[in-house]
Amino acid sequence: GGVGGGSRHDSNSTNKQPTTFEELNSILRGRHSSLSHRINSVLSVLENNRDNLRGFFSACYQPLLWSIFNFDDGASGWLQSVSAGRQDRNSEREAWMLIDLLSPTGPLMKAVLAADADGLMQFAFPLERLPVRTQRRLQTDPALLNQRLPYRNCVQRDAQGRFHVHLGLYHYFLFWSAYYACSEARGSVSAG
Repeated sequence: GGVGGGSRHDSNSTNKQPTTFEELNSILRGRHSSLSHRINSVLSVLENNRDNLRGFFSACYQPLLWSIFNFDDGASGWLQSVSAGRQDRNSEREAWMLIDLLSPTGPLMKAVLAADADGLMQFAFPLERLPVRTQRRLQTDPALLNQRLPYRNCVQRDAQGRFHVHLGLYHYFLFWSAYYACSEARGSVSAG
C-alpha cells in the first residue's frame, strides 16, 4: 500500500481505491479526503472482500460507525456534515451517496445482514452511551434486563464481573442510530 499522502482525487496515483482493511481505516481516520472518496472507499473494500465480511466488520465496522456518527472529538460525523446546510451540488451528491450507503437495501446493510446471519459477531455497546435507566438496571438487575426487549439475550458479564450489552452487527448499528437521534434531539452530543 501507499503512504496515504494526498487524499484528494487528483489525476495522480492517490485516485486508486483501497482494497485492504488497513487502507480503509487509514482513509476513515484521515481528515483530508472528501466524503464521496470515503464512501467510495468503503464500497471498494466491501466489494473486494465479499468473501471475508467477518474480517471487514471486525477490522472496519467500529471506525466506520465512528465516521458516520462521530460524537466526541469536535469533528462532525458524516451525518452531521451532510445535514450542515451547505447547498451546493457536491453536498447534495454526497448526501445521496450516504443515503444509498446506509439504505436498508444498500451495500452496507446487505453486508451487515449477511455477516450477521450466523450471530457469531458481536460488539459491546459502550455503557456510557446506554440510557441511564439501562445502566442502573445492568448494575442492579441484569437478569431482568436480559429478559426484556431490546436487550433480550444481549446482557453478558465480562471477566471483571461487570455486565455489558452485546449486540450483533445490525442491532449495534441500530443502537448507534438511536443514540445519535437522541443526542441530536437534545441539542447536545455529550452523554448526560
